[in-house]
Amino acid sequence: MTKAQLQQTETTAAPARRTRPRGLSALHHEQIEDSRNRILTAAETAFTRNSYVATTVDMIITIAGVSRATFYKYFTNRYDVAKGLLDLFIPKLDVLFDGLPDRPTVLEAKEFLYALLKLYEANRQFTCLLGEVSGSEPDFFPNMMAIHDNL
Repeated sequence: MTKAQLQQTETTAAPARRTRPRGLSALHHEQIEDSRNRILTAAETAFTRNSYVATTVDMIITIAGVSRATFYKYFTNRYDVAKGLLDLFIPKLDVLFDGLPDRPTVLEAKEFLYALLKLYEANRQFTCLLGEVSGSEPDFFPNMMAIHDNL
């Protein structure tokens, strides 16, 4: 090939190929979120029916209708799922604590405590789970203390 032919080849680029955009599609993201939420919902159901200690990963998988591989794609064990449920509850506490003034009056403190009790009552299954996990998982207490310090 001559030098002129090489230069002409370099300047004429091949037409752009149509390819799929990089990364995950919106549908794939929805499927991922759906699977994770199904596992969390199933775990909440299993923990409510049996208790945290009596619930196995197999029970959660059966209720969620997912494969074992799907479960382990999102969570490492039963404790990890319980932490996932905790992560869903913490924002509710954050909202409540954010509304509390720095130096509340007696009336504001009472209103805060009533709101806190209502939150725990409305989320009884979580309150029970919190007690069960704290009694059976040694790593849970430091995690709760970190959340407490953050609040």
